[in-house]
Amino acid sequence: MPPKQKPKKKTLVVQGTIDEVKRYWPDYTINADNILQPKRDFVIHFYARCVNDLDQKIAFLTKLNPPPLLEGYTEEERLYINLSKIAALREADFMLGDLYVFEPKRLNSHMLITMHHLISTENEMEKLIKICDKVLEQKDMIQINEEKLNAIRGQLFEKQSRITVEKSENKKLEREAAALASKYNETIPLIEKSNLKLEDFKLKCNKRKYDLELKKKNIENLRKIKSELESQIVTEEDYRHLEKKMESLEDEEIKLEEALDSNNLVKLKEDVDLLDSCLPKLNLLKIPEDIFKLSDMRVEVQNEKENVNIIESDTKKSKTAIEEKLVELEGQKLHLTKTNLELQESLRKVTEDSLLGDISLKNKLAAQLYNNQEEIETLKKEIIKIKDNYQILKLKISEKYEVFNCMQNKSFIWLEEIIKKCNQLEEHLCKYS
Repeated sequence: MPPKQKPKKKTLVVQGTIDEVKRYWPDYTINADNILQPKRDFVIHFYARCVNDLDQKIAFLTKLNPPPLLEGYTEEERLYINLSKIAALREADFMLGDLYVFEPKRLNSHMLITMHHLISTENEMEKLIKICDKVLEQKDMIQINEEKLNAIRGQLFEKQSRITVEKSENKKLEREAAALASKYNETIPLIEKSNLKLEDFKLKCNKRKYDLELKKKNIENLRKIKSELESQIVTEEDYRHLEKKMESLEDEEIKLEEALDSNNLVKLKEDVDLLDSCLPKLNLLKIPEDIFKLSDMRVEVQNEKENVNIIESDTKKSKTAIEEKLVELEGQKLHLTKTNLELQESLRKVTEDSLLGDISLKNKLAAQLYNNQEEIETLKKEIIKIKDNYQILKLKISEKYEVFNCMQNKSFIWLEEIIKKCNQLEEHLCKYS
């Protein structure tokens, strides 16, 4: 009869669990006796290492620190709380008692499920990293969008309160506008009347402007005449020079007369003889023409002096008349300018009081209301867009999480089938051993 193979068969079943542990932790010390004859230190250390490994992976994926130890619990209770989060262990009837009483068969099954969970998690880490990165990115985006949404809500609330205040102001302005409308209707006849006056005044102004242009032309002509007359006026210096010349000629005439009176007959005879002797030579002598013209020059100088006095008198009269005319024209110009300014000011006040207030008020109210409505519509569209993006993001995350759970559940089912087949094989071998 061949030797019993029961221990060997158990070792083969346990060896699968040992291989899974070694495949995941090559440096981990484990043998068949640790499972077939379990002790508390080994079991607690094994499960603690599994929990720590899972915590490290979760911390890496979520970019958060590992969770602190639960206070007020025993080590077994803390391990059970963490291990019971594995769905496959819960389905395999893992209980707190398995951490106090170690039954080899249950321990082997639970260890194999735990290692398979670690290995499958490690195999899916790359996908999980991408998913978690996207989730974290979307989480940050959600937080940013929530902050923007809160800011927009604050702005919307502020604008709504502002709109409420502006609506009350608009109603007040509408009442004032209604009151102004009646006043405006009353001012229309006044405006038409003022327009007629303005047209009449414009005609008068154009006429006076034409008269003023004519007077300016007359002034220019008078100025030209004045400049021509001034160019003909003899200066005081020239006049004095002529007077001196005239006086010198008169002195010479007196001297000549005195010389003739004082000479005696002898002198006269001598002169006559001299003249007689010189008479033949007189025709040959060239006397300067100035001497012959001396008498005529005296007459001309006297006539010129009288003409100068007449011209000077006429010039003074013309100058006085021109100056008086200029003063009169300047006075008329100032009076016309003052009258024009007064009429423009009165017209401006009438038109501003009647027209500008009502028209500008209505335009301001309409523009302000239109701007407020545009801002409200823009904010509503932004809020709807943010809500839609949030719902789409939420659906994507839920779908990816469901796919991951489905894959994990399929893995656990496959693992349970393997365990069941191993147990059936073990029982079958035990029957024939």
